[in-house]
Amino acid sequence: MQELPQGTNTNLTGKLFIIGSLIAISWIATMFVWGVIQDRETIQGSASDEISEQWSQPQVIAGPVMTVPVEKTTITSTGERIVNTTTLTLLPEKLSYESQIKTQLLKRGVYEIPVYTTTVTGAGAFDISDVAQVAAPNTKILWDKAAVSINVTDTRGIASAVELSFNGKNYPLLPSSKFSTLDESGVHTPTPLDPKQNSYAFSFELPLKGSRELSFLPLGESTHVVMKSDWQAPSFNGKFLPEERTLSESGFEATWNITSYGKNLPQYWLSDSSVVDSESLTSKVFGVGLYQEVDFYTMVDRATKYSILFIVLTFLTFFLYEVLTGLKIHPMQYLLVGLAIALFYLLLLSFSEVIGFLPAYLTAAIATTTLITGYCFSVLKAKKRGFSIATLLAALYSYLYILLQLDQYSLLFGSVLLFGVLAVVMYITRNLDWYSLNTKR
Repeated sequence: MQELPQGTNTNLTGKLFIIGSLIAISWIATMFVWGVIQDRETIQGSASDEISEQWSQPQVIAGPVMTVPVEKTTITSTGERIVNTTTLTLLPEKLSYESQIKTQLLKRGVYEIPVYTTTVTGAGAFDISDVAQVAAPNTKILWDKAAVSINVTDTRGIASAVELSFNGKNYPLLPSSKFSTLDESGVHTPTPLDPKQNSYAFSFELPLKGSRELSFLPLGESTHVVMKSDWQAPSFNGKFLPEERTLSESGFEATWNITSYGKNLPQYWLSDSSVVDSESLTSKVFGVGLYQEVDFYTMVDRATKYSILFIVLTFLTFFLYEVLTGLKIHPMQYLLVGLAIALFYLLLLSFSEVIGFLPAYLTAAIATTTLITGYCFSVLKAKKRGFSIATLLAALYSYLYILLQLDQYSLLFGSVLLFGVLAVVMYITRNLDWYSLNTKR
């Protein structure tokens, strides 16, 4: 092993340590932007909640569901007759929904929140032929007091009076739901039944307002849902995804078909049964979310995660100029450039809220590149070197924008970039004798 002269590369090692510390400081500066992003997202969420509260909440439609009082009579050992009343809940055999959703954006400050109006057209049928099984001895089903309920998350969104067509007759729907297993938010109507008749068809048209999401519960033995909208970027969510979907510039259309195997619920039960509860019902919700196609807060957050790459590559270029040309760059000059890079992300965030992500990205990138390039004309002692930094930053900002658009492939292309940078550095320094560098540099 070659014995090194005492003190060789001491100054170089110290320089590398200082540069590493400045990289850390510059990177920490960009981390403050993450905190600002979180604050702005919180404010956006508050604005969204406020608009939803004033317009109408995200809506979940459940039903129609039939509820029938049941009297159970017991006789004590002393001969006392005790009558307890429970509720029989019956789900529809067939259930279908059609919804044409019209969207608009409401503004609160610099924030835009999607809201919608729709008419939910529902149809189906109840089959009570098997319900006789619950009519055990000493049990009486009060068919004349039956009611049909439709649960709606936020009834303020019901735009006008609604009627239920049931067994060929029209019934006005009244406030509150009798389907208490879920909750009492919704509408209902008394629908006296004849136990000798097995099937009861129904239909309704529900004019509805809501915000951000429209969802359904698959309560039918078979449930068919068709949703159409002018919204171009739907987010299908919940327990079930659509079997068919069509996305275009004019909006989307989606279709769901859910069988009893999918919903995994009994067709009827008594309220004193533990078979079905609110949690098991709400876990089966499915529908669509109306979200912005590009959430610029997410984009800025993702861009910020690449800040360390910008800082390291810029500092590495400066360091190579020092090593290869004998140029001296003061640590403060490194730091100022690092802070300018960190400021890019704050500019990107603030402009995005006003003019959109792409114009904001171009504005912030041009401003930052111009600032650093102008500064480097003096720091690097030559305009040619300053333009090389401008070229580097322009390439990096272009590459970063491509990474942000690629989303799922961003890791792949980011890895390729790092490999390419390492290969270039290794090529440039392949003949450099690091041990022979001037220790006084």
